[in-house]
Amino acid sequence: MSEWNNFLTLLDPGDKDYLPPEAIPVVPDVKRKVAVAGDLTWDIDPKIRFGDGQRVVPFQREAEVGEDLRDVEMRFVPDFADNIEFRMKVRNACEGNKTAQEYQKLLCKNSIVYYCNTWCWTFHPGKQAQPFIAFEIQKEILCFFAWLVKLRLTGLIEKSREGGVSWLMCIASDWLCRFFPQYWALHLSVTEEEVDNRSVKSLMGKVRFLLKNNPEWLRMGWVEKAPGIDTKMNMQFPETESVIQGELTGGQAGIGGRANVALYDEFARVIGASDTLEASSSLAFAKVLVSTVKGMGNAFARIAHDPATNKIRFHWSDHFYKDEKWSIRERAKTEYTDEIWAQEQDISYVASTAGRVYQRFLTYPNKDTGWCHIGKGQEFEKYSDWETGILVDVMMDYGISKSNPNVALFAQIKQALPDYMKYTDECLCIFDEMVSGDQSTEEMVQYFKDLLYIYGRFIGDLYTGTQRDRILKEKMTIQKYMTSQGMNLVGHRHGDKWPILEVKKLLERPGALIIHPRCVTLVQSLQNWGYPVDKETKKP
Repeated sequence: MSEWNNFLTLLDPGDKDYLPPEAIPVVPDVKRKVAVAGDLTWDIDPKIRFGDGQRVVPFQREAEVGEDLRDVEMRFVPDFADNIEFRMKVRNACEGNKTAQEYQKLLCKNSIVYYCNTWCWTFHPGKQAQPFIAFEIQKEILCFFAWLVKLRLTGLIEKSREGGVSWLMCIASDWLCRFFPQYWALHLSVTEEEVDNRSVKSLMGKVRFLLKNNPEWLRMGWVEKAPGIDTKMNMQFPETESVIQGELTGGQAGIGGRANVALYDEFARVIGASDTLEASSSLAFAKVLVSTVKGMGNAFARIAHDPATNKIRFHWSDHFYKDEKWSIRERAKTEYTDEIWAQEQDISYVASTAGRVYQRFLTYPNKDTGWCHIGKGQEFEKYSDWETGILVDVMMDYGISKSNPNVALFAQIKQALPDYMKYTDECLCIFDEMVSGDQSTEEMVQYFKDLLYIYGRFIGDLYTGTQRDRILKEKMTIQKYMTSQGMNLVGHRHGDKWPILEVKKLLERPGALIIHPRCVTLVQSLQNWGYPVDKETKKP
């Protein structure tokens, strides 16, 4: 159980407004609509499998009595009846009743989930306002928010698209500033349109929608478009003297001021996200980083993979209205490539790198073969490490500048592990790496000598190898100097194409290539290197 589980309020026992959890009324939960005789439901061909490239055309059929109904997108149809009945009873009881109104404010202050499932509404194009009824993972996200604010921590939310997380963050900031005095919440996103264009497409537009669908007595003095109360990128709650403010994420976000919480939307897509975090280190006591994923080469991925990070993952499979049939229908849409699906739905950092060169590189064990290209676990880590008695080959790329460093990979060719001999006889085990900028050929050669390995081959691109070293200058080429030191440099003038193809061949055979976890730069390069992507077709 997470530390934030059932963390419903900022109040402590003993506070004058505190209510024990058992005093909070039970709100009817989210439900799926169940078929009765004569109902129709939507379905797809059961022979179609996920991602098999077939065209998916939904059709209507007569529903079996008792089955969960589906809409044309293969989502389960929600049943709001019980929840709406509860909401209407509460709202009617508060009509003209000041005591009932104040008690509702107290209940909302004591439970962010009660507030959401009793008073919050959401928008769907072409439909009337619908009740926002948080299901289990959404309830956990709301509690996560309250926990972060209370303890003044930074947290991260990995999400699939269309899970309502942006709405949840707006509900959370709205709850905070409506019911707690003198709080300040910041919503940050990449563009002003995304932060506040006054429509429900924007973050602050969502907050306005929440407010407008509540009775006036619950708006805490907020009045739409009132001077000083509802202006662009700024909303005030006079009764609590709290503020929701919009900001743009960017290198200068966060200069001056300190909020109680800052909520960063789609943080993986922020250019210069590391600079944003550095600039905003004193921006807020608590921070919530929210995003779909976009490869490994960004600050969001770095933070998400830090074991110390407070994190929640909301995968589409956790969604109350979605299951495998929905994923089959959704994945078949022509706008999805493997990379876009990995970004938008599957929360796969590695596979979400657009135009990824090494798509078969396995960061995690393959479910069929068990093979992983990173030596994880005691057995594989030991196997991928240096072993005495086997020659060490060095694969090299010469940069000889700070911006383009020398890179060397140290490898041994070993007999394949017994379980993988049906795929390959040998395995290339890369056990260490050297990355060094502004290093001369002399310094590089001395580095190799100091390691005391018994070397086999030094393999590199001879186009670079026949260049003059910046220190040796006119004396000799890199290749000749290495040869004079007993290090015979071999290779070809292939450019990038040939080595890429050779690596891809190794990746296709389970057991043929493994990399020790200490080779962090190499692993990240294989995960993140991508071909240029066309802006219109979204393809390499």
